[in-house]
Amino acid sequence: ASSLHQLGRLFEEAKAYEQAVPHAAQSFMILSQLGSPNAAIARSTLLRLRSAMGQAAFDAALATAGLPALPLDTADDAGAASADDGMTVAQAIELVVLTSAAVLTSAPEHQAEWLETLQQWQAGAQAQGLDEFATFCGLLRELVAGADAAGLAARVPEPMRAAWEELLGRLGGAALPGATPAA
Repeated sequence: ASSLHQLGRLFEEAKAYEQAVPHAAQSFMILSQLGSPNAAIARSTLLRLRSAMGQAAFDAALATAGLPALPLDTADDAGAASADDGMTVAQAIELVVLTSAAVLTSAPEHQAEWLETLQQWQAGAQAQGLDEFATFCGLLRELVAGADAAGLAARVPEPMRAAWEELLGRLGGAALPGATPAA
């Protein structure tokens, strides 16, 4: 998450705002889900980017990157996003699928960092009783580390099968047997 934030800041400094938004947004989403106090820093970066770009261009940059709208305007008095403003499980699933696909296809230099982040997400999900999402994060870790997708498929929890299939589609892989296409 910190590397993503640093990349976002570098693009921001170069005034390449459309490139900065996806990095800063992914950092914010990861840090928010983990409950990290650094989420407030990533949130500030996103607010600066939105101010510099304008709302429409900011929203377009998020949409182009396939990222959901972010809860930037709801904050407590300290300026940090409150726990209730964190991302939903669906948004977290979307984030781990998109980021895993990016690491596997176009950003392999971030593999080690993403493996560590997935491990943190898995532990956080287990602590919150989100066992199926925790299992999914564990399977993504194995996939990103080089395991064969076909060998992992049988262990994908039923509620995560459509997300797994989406990931395989992004990777050019075969559909998971028995999965229904995502709407």
